[in-house]
Amino acid sequence: MENKHKTYAVIGKYAVGKTTFLNLLQEYSKKVLKKEQKILFSDEFFQMCYLKDNPCYLALKNYNPAFVKDMKVNKEKLREFIRSNPDNINIIEKLVYPFLEEHLKNNKYDFVEIPNLYSKNANFAVYFDKVIRIFSSEEQRVKNIVNKNVNNSISSLNDFLNKGFCHKVDVNISNSEWKNEDFFPKFFLELNKNL
Repeated sequence: MENKHKTYAVIGKYAVGKTTFLNLLQEYSKKVLKKEQKILFSDEFFQMCYLKDNPCYLALKNYNPAFVKDMKVNKEKLREFIRSNPDNINIIEKLVYPFLEEHLKNNKYDFVEIPNLYSKNANFAVYFDKVIRIFSSEEQRVKNIVNKNVNNSISSLNDFLNKGFCHKVDVNISNSEWKNEDFFPKFFLELNKNL
């Protein structure tokens, strides 16, 4: 009997270590399991989508030409737009989320780093078999934010946008857990058994 391919969403608040977790997971998988995991980082997806003539760029430019520069989306203009009225996030999501949904529909991944599974404008949960939530102490999260070298207004907005909330989480993993060297062998064993 063939195992059905499973896709795991990796969620969590801003700066809890989702990307670091997945990078370490990939490193372990390549080195020990001799298998490269197919991973999508939603931030990287949108970075590409925001480049000139890509779908998100064109959608945002069509809505408001001030949202784009010559070669990419002007993220500062998007932030100003959202800060001016927090409900404006719904406008941005309606413009760009369909492209991520289409991508998830047409591509298979093992793990997808995605800050939020639900919003007024999308239900990304339908693309995942299981949900892994990464969390950390608030003290560690603040250290991570400082290490990102992001100014306070951007950090606050990222916090507002990235709640890391999900109604149903299958696995909760503290960043102190996955920093232990014996974590990933146990994690992959459990993944193959139950997740």
